[in-house]
Amino acid sequence: MKRAVIYARVSTSDQSAQMQLDVLREFAERRGIKVLDEFVDL
Repeated sequence: MKRAVIYARVSTSDQSAQMQLDVLREFAERRGIKVLDEFVDL
């Protein structure tokens, strides 16, 4: 099984990383990739 770390970044306080994380988690799941950790840069 492939493994990955998810990284999401937002550039303003009006934005949320949640949508990015949701999409990246779904992408990984569809391709059989195990997500080891998640990082968010605010």
